[in-house]
Amino acid sequence: MSGGAAKNNYNKLNNIPSPERIAYDAVPRLCEICSQPIPFSYRRNKTCSAKCRSKIIGGPRKGSGRSKHGWYQGIYCDSLYELAFVIYQLDQGVTIERSKTVIPYLDENDVERKYYPDFEIDGVLYEIKGWITERTKLKIAAAPKNMIVIAGESEIAPFVEYACAKHQRHYERLVEVYDRSSCLTEHTCSNCGINFVRKKSKKPAFACSQVCVGKLAVKRRLKEKALKRLELSPSV
Repeated sequence: MSGGAAKNNYNKLNNIPSPERIAYDAVPRLCEICSQPIPFSYRRNKTCSAKCRSKIIGGPRKGSGRSKHGWYQGIYCDSLYELAFVIYQLDQGVTIERSKTVIPYLDENDVERKYYPDFEIDGVLYEIKGWITERTKLKIAAAPKNMIVIAGESEIAPFVEYACAKHQRHYERLVEVYDRSSCLTEHTCSNCGINFVRKKSKKPAFACSQVCVGKLAVKRRLKEKALKRLELSPSV
C-alpha cells in the first residue's frame, strides 16, 4: 500500500477530516433554495436535500424515459402508448397538445414533488400510464377534477388497436410512424429482410422484433452445432 493510501486509511479509522473536508467546512456551498450549507458528501449538488431539489426541477425532460419516444405530426410522444392515443385523437378531429399544467403532490416519503400531465384537449388534462405504481396512485390522488387518467393495458388497448390497424403495423413497429428525424435510423432485419427504423444507437439493430431476435438466436445455435459436428467428424 502506498504512503498516501495508508494515510487516508489512518485518517478514516481515526475520524480525522481530510484537508479537502476542512477547507470545505470553512466555506461550504449554500443550497440554492433554502441557503443552508450543503453537506460535504453532497458538495457537488446545487441543493442540500431531495425536498429542495424537487423545487428546482425545470419541467418534463423529453426522452428522459426508456420508452420509444418521438414526434408525430408536431406533437411529442414519450411512449408508444402516448403515440397511439395521439393518433386516435387526431383522427377524431380534436385539437390536442402537450400539457403545460404543473400538479404538486407528496411522494411516499412526504417529499413535495410535481408532475406534468401528458396532454390537454379542450381544457381537459389526460395522463397516460402503462402500469400503476404506488407513486402513480399518489399522483392520481392529487389530480384535479378536470384530469382523466388512462392507466393499464386494458384501458389503453382500444387506442393501440386503432393505431395498429390504421398504420398496418404490429405494436412494436409503431415507432416507424414517428416523424422522420435525425434520431431515427433505418435498418434491414437479418431474419425477415424488411426495413425498419430504430432510435439511433451505438449498437447496430439487426432484428425488427423480439420474434425475429428469437429466430436469429435459433439459427445461430444450429449453425454452431453444425460447425462443431464438422470439427468432431473424422477426416476422410
